[in-house]
Amino acid sequence: MTSTTWAGANLTAPLYKVVGDQNQKITIKYGESKAATPLGNETLTIQEDMSTIEFIDHIDNYLVKDTTSGTLAFKLKGTNADTTFNGGLQFVPFNKLNDERYGIYWYFDTKYTESDEKQILTAKRKRTS
Repeated sequence: MTSTTWAGANLTAPLYKVVGDQNQKITIKYGESKAATPLGNETLTIQEDMSTIEFIDHIDNYLVKDTTSGTLAFKLKGTNADTTFNGGLQFVPFNKLNDERYGIYWYFDTKYTESDEKQILTAKRKRTS
């Protein structure tokens, strides 16, 4: 964190928001922040035929323990994260991160429109009846 900005209340924050290979300068003004603007690769696209609600409801199927890691870690599956970020996304306990950037919030989207989702739901209902 070489470039920082001052935000009051004894807070030092990075001057740039970085997500993968994209970055954006953060402006901190009273009452507003550019930090809230999502970068393009901050939205993960769900790869299966399901809505974002279904994906989140079944997150235990997609946030899987990384057995190749020597510590407690999880990998996110079922999204475009593997192709967007070199090696995909790995989640570790927050207290294990020192002097590193970290992501807490991610946006999810599907590759389908709302009308596509209605067709998917109809097809799923036909399969189960």
